[in-house]
Amino acid sequence: MAAHRYWRAAAFDAYGGGGLELSEFHLIAGTTRVDAAAALTASAAPDSGAVGALQDDALGTAALWSDVVVVRALSLQWDFGGSPQDVTDIRLGSAVSPARFALSVRIDYSDDGVTWVTYTTFAGITWPGPRAKTVSVWRYLDVSSPSIVSYLNMEGYDGSAAIGDRTGKPWALFGGAAVSTAQKKAGRSSVRLNGTSAYLESPSSTDFDFGAGDWTIEMMVWISGPPSDPSNGTLMERWNGSGIFMNYAVPGYFPRFGVTAAGAPTSVIGANAIPLGTWAHVAFVRNGSSLLTFVQGVLGSTGTGFTGGIDPSSEAMTVGRDNAGVRHHNGYIDEWRVTKGKAQYTGNFDPNFSYIQVNAVQGRAQGVSGGRGGPGSPVGSYAARNVPPIKRGRKDYLSGVHGQGIGRVRGVVLDYVNPLNKPYRCKVRLVREADGLQMREAWTGVDGVYDFQYVDELQSYSVLAFYLDHGKRAVISDGLTLANGKVELMP
Repeated sequence: MAAHRYWRAAAFDAYGGGGLELSEFHLIAGTTRVDAAAALTASAAPDSGAVGALQDDALGTAALWSDVVVVRALSLQWDFGGSPQDVTDIRLGSAVSPARFALSVRIDYSDDGVTWVTYTTFAGITWPGPRAKTVSVWRYLDVSSPSIVSYLNMEGYDGSAAIGDRTGKPWALFGGAAVSTAQKKAGRSSVRLNGTSAYLESPSSTDFDFGAGDWTIEMMVWISGPPSDPSNGTLMERWNGSGIFMNYAVPGYFPRFGVTAAGAPTSVIGANAIPLGTWAHVAFVRNGSSLLTFVQGVLGSTGTGFTGGIDPSSEAMTVGRDNAGVRHHNGYIDEWRVTKGKAQYTGNFDPNFSYIQVNAVQGRAQGVSGGRGGPGSPVGSYAARNVPPIKRGRKDYLSGVHGQGIGRVRGVVLDYVNPLNKPYRCKVRLVREADGLQMREAWTGVDGVYDFQYVDELQSYSVLAFYLDHGKRAVISDGLTLANGKVELMP
């Protein structure tokens, strides 16, 4: 991202859909706070507190805008004067009320203060607790970019053998690989690989021929222990004597990757070990003539002087196993992403973000019969359940369409008269808490179960049940959000 004189925060939405109260709003470049030197102004004065409270690094002071109309039109603007600044992340400070904390905000930049360009939208921001700052904020990138040729967020039901690539590529799970909710870096699940036979595979594609351009391959990695092969565990490979592979050495767990150019092999071994028993962001990057490895955002090695184009390969792309079927990964993988034609990282960076695509995209994951890993969908069948996202020119903040429509709200209705807590069949409604708009209506099953699918995952919801036998209606669940886990993501 390039440096710019002006940065702006706009299109705010609060958890409660009303007023907004923040104690801090910091702009971050990599891991460094950069906003302190900028002049901060607001399009509307706060009802209490001062705009300067957002820069004083004191959680005891805050600025409050109480009118929802003002909040929706509010913008905060930073002017860096003659020292333009790059911004890659934000940190927010809370006050006391979670209902007034920011759920989402859009970040724009400008070089003249007149013409603005949207950088990204931060959404689903996690409430950090009272008088606290967010440790990290999810960074939402645009999957519609042609640079991103594969992205797996490993979302699904526990034990499922089907996942979807947000770019539409088919993938299969083999050898016992399965979705697991036991560990996850983002969302609700990852994919478990057993270290002996399990792996993921996508058919051979020219998207995975990297040629002479820049590229980035990155993922969240959890190593449970040594794999079955005593020398290394494979993270990815597309290799038949030429191509590219990435693995980690055992013992030591140092990341390394190899490529061939015009038949000549080149390899790089990272200096930073991948830790065991915890999540670590691992990235392999080509930046011009340099081959780079990163673990948790720290540059671990630089192989220089590489000027050739990487040889193509006819093999499938495999994750968690080499193409020969000998070396495997023992642990979990989450947030796999391949960017072609772009070096995402060239120096140390903050790895604490996920890659859920929201910005400028509105999409829905749609099922294809026999390809969802359910009954009749054998292990290893390609899960062609994702369609390309529907591109939108802008996010419709006024009507509240913030996400991709991949949310899910489900539960069970229980009777409140004797016998207590017996499943109760009735009509239920899903209500958006921001404005009380009814989003869905359905009847539960005889077991009282309701399941609202493909809803906006970045809204807050309540569920209203009609106890027709008793002539009553009641809110049976409220405050349902992605942040607290009550809004799930569709598999």
